Amino acid sequence: MKLKWLPIATVHADNCYEFLAQKDKKAALGIYRKMTEGAAFLAKNPYAGPLESSLEDQVEVYRSLVVHKYYKLIYRVLEETQTVEIAAVWDVRRNPKTLSV
Repeated sequence: MKLKWLPIATVHADNCYEFLAQKDKKAALGIYRKMTEGAAFLAKNPYAGPLESSLEDQVEVYRSLVVHKYYKLIYRVLEETQTVEIAAVWDVRRNPKTLSV
């Protein structure tokens, strides 16, 4: 499948990197790499992640993939275009009720 990062997901990933890099650039780079590797994995295994329960009230079906103990990718599978669309990078320490896509 093709892989598409929505602009807001790219902003989330970049903001995460910038925040972490202030403390430890090497660790920030490692987490950023895990995000990109996780997305590439999803392009080959689109249904690997479980349904995202905090978004079950949405019309679209969202899934998630934990890429680090504190971060997960929120995504959906678009069968009609054979695309995995990364909708958000989510810090799991945040309140899941505030997650929106």
